[in-house]
Amino acid sequence: MKKIFITGGSSFLGRNVIEKFTDFHFTALVNEKSLNYENVKNIKIDSYSEINEIFNAEDFDYVFHFASQRHVSDDIGTTSDYLKVNIILGISILNALKNSNVKFFVYSGSLWQDLLKEPRNLYTTSKQHFEDYLRYFSIYSSVNMLSLRIGDQYGKHDFRNKIIPYIKNNENNEKIEFNSNGEHLLSLVHVDDILNAIEYKISCSESEKFEILRLCSKPMTIREFVEVYKKTRKKTFTPIYGKLLNDQYQIEDFNERVTENIWTNKINLINGLKSL
Repeated sequence: MKKIFITGGSSFLGRNVIEKFTDFHFTALVNEKSLNYENVKNIKIDSYSEINEIFNAEDFDYVFHFASQRHVSDDIGTTSDYLKVNIILGISILNALKNSNVKFFVYSGSLWQDLLKEPRNLYTTSKQHFEDYLRYFSIYSSVNMLSLRIGDQYGKHDFRNKIIPYIKNNENNEKIEFNSNGEHLLSLVHVDDILNAIEYKISCSESEKFEILRLCSKPMTIREFVEVYKKTRKKTFTPIYGKLLNDQYQIEDFNERVTENIWTNKINLINGLKSL
């Protein structure tokens, strides 16, 4: 049985990973809420220095590092949280790897690392900063490093405050209101495609020392997505769009910057929406 050290196990991606790899035994670094799975051992720590002790006591095969300080619009007030969670935690794990037998380190980054123009928000900046550490660490380590630059992931049982769960929770209403004017872009990827990518990469007999893998799809506007959603799921709600403008990225940015190491998705949007 493979032994995995996982952070962010309570996240949408983390829970799906644990539920998919039922033959793996996970040691989960948790904050407040413990994970209730038979194949998970929960561990709480008071200091990141304790991570070394965890790795000394366990012979892990893989590390899945999914913990992240999420993006908020007023991020300057939480700078220390971005440093602690998105950078220092990861570096502490990398330091603990030095005397371990870990074979693979999987990190969940963001497609925004490719798409957002300067100046980036602190979420994307800190994600990129740690990925740079990961790349440098791979030069001197025997561990294979995989950085997943993930677009707008979705799937069943999504509990996050994201657009697809929001629409699904209100799909039988007469109207659904959006803050966006409808021109914001979505680069959607079903969580099962992410799981398939992870499974394939960690099982490869030959892997690159450091690799960036992009999990995404050609962007569509929220307006375009809503019409596909309504048609696919046979819903009749009226979307009410707000005044928030798209100041993130444009189709041209995606076409110019997302050009290589793109995972081939097996689940198209229609089938993905039907499965919700």
